[in-house]
Amino acid sequence: MLGAFFKAIGQLGDPAVRRVVWTGLGISLAVFAGLWTAVGYVLANTALFASGWLEAMADVLGGLDDPGVSSPLDERATPIGDVPADVSEDPTVENVSEVSDSVVLNDPTGAAVSPPRQGEDDAQLGRRYQKFLDTFVEHHVEVVRDEESPIREGPGFFVFRVKPGTGVSPSRVQAQVENLKLKMELPADLNPRAFVDRGSVVFEVPKQPHERFYVAADELWDRVHTWPDDRLWVSIGEDIEGKAIAIDFSSNETPHLLIGGMTGAGKSVALETIITGLLRNYSPEQLKISAVDPKNTELTFLEGDPHLDGEMGWDAEDAKLLLGSAVDEMQARYARMRSQKVRKLTEYNAIDGVDPLPWRLVVLDEFADLTSDRDDKREIEHSLQRLAQKARACGIHVIVATQKPSAEVLSTKVRSNLGAQLALRVKNATDSRVIMDSSGAEALAGGGDAFLRTAAGGMVRFQCAMV
Repeated sequence: MLGAFFKAIGQLGDPAVRRVVWTGLGISLAVFAGLWTAVGYVLANTALFASGWLEAMADVLGGLDDPGVSSPLDERATPIGDVPADVSEDPTVENVSEVSDSVVLNDPTGAAVSPPRQGEDDAQLGRRYQKFLDTFVEHHVEVVRDEESPIREGPGFFVFRVKPGTGVSPSRVQAQVENLKLKMELPADLNPRAFVDRGSVVFEVPKQPHERFYVAADELWDRVHTWPDDRLWVSIGEDIEGKAIAIDFSSNETPHLLIGGMTGAGKSVALETIITGLLRNYSPEQLKISAVDPKNTELTFLEGDPHLDGEMGWDAEDAKLLLGSAVDEMQARYARMRSQKVRKLTEYNAIDGVDPLPWRLVVLDEFADLTSDRDDKREIEHSLQRLAQKARACGIHVIVATQKPSAEVLSTKVRSNLGAQLALRVKNATDSRVIMDSSGAEALAGGGDAFLRTAAGGMVRFQCAMV
């Protein structure tokens, strides 16, 4: 039939007529193809809608056969299960935030015992976990209770663990963060954080202010029966299990420290806790501190203290002089160590007949104010880089703190040379990456809730102690 049709067109005598016929035929075919495309689009979207509806129904009905699966048909008055009585002793959540053993340090003598923790009892935690599961039920996302450690409570946040149901992707579970925030009635400025860890999806949910409890620095330090005198070490807070989190400035993992967080996040409290802990446990003969405080208010507790070496600095000029002096002292110390054929401060101080050298801590607060001028910034960063790269072995350590953790303030040169980072709450994920090279600090609860990241990459979430 098609052959006869084409033959008939070919027998038309007038070429113009043939062109008109062929053109009309082409237009007709194009219109026909367009209609089929439209029909295909409608059918495809109909199929997607149907598959989504069927998946949702499967989520609803799937819970009927598996008692461990949350389902909308569960009786809401009956909790899925009580939290095990020994949940506070379960170590399985220790690595929720990539905990590094090098920063989770208890009493070096092994004699310290964590005090009883504050917070909710098992029944309250069980109801809270049920409310957490209800979020997935209401949005037709199939999940299974994590039987090993379903819920943990820390000073500033809760940790919930759940396993995706069969065929449910982890990303779909993680996508319920906003729904969880709504269910938990969190204020706008508090945001849950979700990630995958050891076969479960983990949600870290910040506490509201009235739910929080805090860590007293004096109680934390009193747990240490024997303070180490062969390294510069200080406890600064507690992790979710109540273990002491410490910074060992004498180690390769935390030789120098960057502290960053927005106003009100607890930066000043963290800095005061670190310095006060060192003052409390090391004599002026063992430790000297040089400091610059542009605000003239943050480090006033150091004024008149015998640990303070010289006068308190107040501006960029003072910072440049202080850093220059620290670089000169570093060179002089290494010359003395070479003469004794030793490589580090503790080895030098152990030699009979030499005058022992103290540890020296250089503190630069409000780094943004000190580096607002381009020339000042260049000179300060150059001296910082020299100290951060070489000064640890001779016992000189640096702390840099700022409430403006932006890329303009903290250059790559500064960040890469300060081995450890203490990140408090920041405005957004970009600022979090500036401090600790990863997101997460934007979801902290504030008030001393923090991440400590070491040079080796280990990271732990903890609550800073308060002096």
